[in-house]
Amino acid sequence: MKIKKIFQINLRGLILSISIASMLVTLTNGYLSIYNVYKELFANQLVKINIDYSSRLAASVENVLSISKKQMTYSAHFISKYFPDTAKIQEETDRIFQLSQNFNSVIIVDDNNNLVAFSPESNVPEVNKLVADTGHSPRQPDSVAASLPYETDENDYAIALSAPIVSEEGVYLGDIRGAIHLTKLRIMDEFTPLNNDRSMIYIIDNEGNTIYHYNNKVPLGQHINDRQLKQATASQDTGSFMMPDEQGNLVLAGFAKVHKTGWTVITLHSSAVTDKALNNVMYSVLKEAAPVALLTLLVLTIFAVSIARPLRQLAMSASRMSEQGAISQIRAVPSWYVEAVQLKDAILLGTMMLHKRIGRLSSEAHTDPLTGLLNRRGLQEGLEMVMLEKKSVSVVVIDIDNFKKVNDTYGHDIGDEVIRQLGQQIRSNARKMDIMCRTGGEEFLMLLPGTDIHIASIIAERLRKSVERMIFPMCRHITVSLGVTSFTPKQCPLDMAVKTADNALYKAKNTGRNRVVVEYIAGGSIAPL
Repeated sequence: MKIKKIFQINLRGLILSISIASMLVTLTNGYLSIYNVYKELFANQLVKINIDYSSRLAASVENVLSISKKQMTYSAHFISKYFPDTAKIQEETDRIFQLSQNFNSVIIVDDNNNLVAFSPESNVPEVNKLVADTGHSPRQPDSVAASLPYETDENDYAIALSAPIVSEEGVYLGDIRGAIHLTKLRIMDEFTPLNNDRSMIYIIDNEGNTIYHYNNKVPLGQHINDRQLKQATASQDTGSFMMPDEQGNLVLAGFAKVHKTGWTVITLHSSAVTDKALNNVMYSVLKEAAPVALLTLLVLTIFAVSIARPLRQLAMSASRMSEQGAISQIRAVPSWYVEAVQLKDAILLGTMMLHKRIGRLSSEAHTDPLTGLLNRRGLQEGLEMVMLEKKSVSVVVIDIDNFKKVNDTYGHDIGDEVIRQLGQQIRSNARKMDIMCRTGGEEFLMLLPGTDIHIASIIAERLRKSVERMIFPMCRHITVSLGVTSFTPKQCPLDMAVKTADNALYKAKNTGRNRVVVEYIAGGSIAPL
């Protein structure tokens, strides 16, 4: 059983498909390459920004602590001159609190840790903590001690700076102490613009506890036990390490150490920052590439049509190469590349040879002058086309019944007229593609290409009836007998088919004439129709 092809693609579609597929593969490869390059570039730039921010913030924290220590040292010298003048001491305490902007509370205690002055007056809990903090009080002049970060009543982390008050004679008079809240440092406000680009800043102490967090709603004091952070900070003061962002995606974070305290400042940006910037770049790439891609597709379409058009026109011309004007149509086909030119020349040569052969057949293959049908010579020329037929070909042999009596009774002129009119009747019952031949005397032959034996028998019976109804001059009515068979040219020679049809005709003559007998090549006949 033959399987029909459900889908067939033409050359134009094939060229376009291959071209578009190649273009898509190239564009996709280029797009992915650009994507990966820019992704790595943005990641590297973001790491540098993170390290830079961390370094700047660490330096700023160190600077604030250094300035605060100098302020305390100066105030300690100043207060030592007026000690124990509480009015002067309170005045200096207020001054240092208002001037510094970093201290949340400032107190003065004597050598017995008794409170002498404090500022501001509203921050009593902080004052009490500073009074209770006696473990970080240095006794050496011009020295300032810093406590470890501790949690305040405001869920904040702070450090306490302490400087001794020593007289000119070197007598220890007391301490000046100040509390600095890390989340309220002025330098932190300077870095708040980072939050606009979704940056995240952490500060952890030397124990790994979070003492500053960019999100005020997140409780402090959480312990960060990150192996990569420990490895990175153990060997360098600044650098980067992998750390999860808000979405849990691993990103490269930058860090820098605060040398005076041992703290670590960590800065990272959410992966959404990189994704957004990358998406904007890739959108711009697509926006810039789209016109070029569309133009390329248009050019490819034009080329595909230009390549396929000559071949399609040549194929259509080749299917009609036997028609009049086929040669001029083939010559008019535009062929601008070598293969199309070669194919055009080959088809043109074949068409010219076919027309030459057809012309020679028309001029040399004589027709029967009486009937206008082919004679035996013309039949031989026509057989070349019939034998190329792939389908079955039917053979019909026709003979006039009792024709000798017509000649003997009415003369040869009447007999010739009967033959002439019978030839016309045979032609009227045949197709243009059928071959009709007068093989001699009162005998005729019909070759019906592409017709099976059943259809041929119907055609033969129709011819028999039409002849039976005809009125001929003088003799009035005549009848014919017909033998029918069918064969496939590539499987059976024509001679055998004609011989089989003759046998069928012989049976029609012997069984009463005026009938059609069908016989198969393999033997066995069908009852007369």
